[in-house]
Amino acid sequence: MALDSILQEIWALYAISMFILFTRYAVRLRTVGLRGLYWDDLFCFFVMIFNTIDAVTVHIVHHTGESSVVTEEWLRTATQADIDRITYGSKLEYTAWCSYPALIWSMKFTMLFFYKRLTLGSFHNKMIKYLFWFTGISYVVVWFVLIFGCFPTQKNWQVTPVPPWKCSFRPQNFLAVAIPNILTDAAILMVPIPMLWQLKMPLKKKIVIAIVLSSGLFVIAAAIIRVVLSLDAAPSAANINGWGVRETFIGIFTINVPILRPLFGKAFWLPGPYDPNATGRGSGYGRSGHNLHSAHNRSYKGTKLPSEVDKSGTINEYELEDRTPTSDDFDIESNASTEKMVYTRSNRSQAHPYDVDDGVRVETSYAIRTTRRDEETGSIAHGTWNSIGVPK
Repeated sequence: MALDSILQEIWALYAISMFILFTRYAVRLRTVGLRGLYWDDLFCFFVMIFNTIDAVTVHIVHHTGESSVVTEEWLRTATQADIDRITYGSKLEYTAWCSYPALIWSMKFTMLFFYKRLTLGSFHNKMIKYLFWFTGISYVVVWFVLIFGCFPTQKNWQVTPVPPWKCSFRPQNFLAVAIPNILTDAAILMVPIPMLWQLKMPLKKKIVIAIVLSSGLFVIAAAIIRVVLSLDAAPSAANINGWGVRETFIGIFTINVPILRPLFGKAFWLPGPYDPNATGRGSGYGRSGHNLHSAHNRSYKGTKLPSEVDKSGTINEYELEDRTPTSDDFDIESNASTEKMVYTRSNRSQAHPYDVDDGVRVETSYAIRTTRRDEETGSIAHGTWNSIGVPK
């Protein structure tokens, strides 16, 4: 592939990836507002920064060259200007080596924080917590190799004498980045799979979501291809950097697909504040798009009337909690549900003046509100509490 063609591909992929990132922020600001932004949005900003650094450094290195081309034969004919040019290009290549894993790991943390703000079960939350540690430690390991794989650091841009292979081509960096990169990607990819099959939605929609989630496999495949081709018998900076840009582009596309979904709904384009239910979505039972649960907390309390209840009696107090999924559209919370049992004197038996079957009047009151969460944006909207009295 001609050099100019490589540069054209790099900048085309950069333009598309930045368009996706800017669109992501437009969607997030439209759906949740500035105050609704979360940590995944912050790490996506880091993705934009490191993606730009990568594109600029790769472009310049293509024109300047770097130390992997330096040989004894090359040095015999090289001028001081050539040496200075290669030195400058080697410094930028080392900069690209530092920004590349920073970009990759920023995307990983973006995805982890995205999962964290979803409504997941305790098992998934623990898994995500461990993945945060695993991802963070793996990044420290990568930096350790980048710094000490070729030490002292200035050897990374040494031109004369001819630098050692580990400082010019840096094969240790490929393995140090690729292995934890692939392992963490595979682990992160496993997070939503169990959750997906627990959702109540049509099988066809589950398959579509599974395909979107499996796009992470392309990121893993790109990372493997980059290592294999870069460690080829005739490696070049163009080959190495080209596959690095392709890998990061696929990653940027993958992590932003779930966020961009509101773009394809009518509610997003309606004037006024964003309401995902503006077109009727999420207003009835049996439709998908939200994690729907029903919960009620009940408190039963028996209260004795001092003028009528025997002093030797006891007061029974107990609580019952449960949470049962009933719908795919919204959360229904029943809070402060109380049943007050008022004992009255029974005329049926002198031995049991407070017969429960005859002498209890139950008054029940409920405070109910609806809770709806938009899966695409992670925003949660609570309804107002409504009191409902149910005499029995």
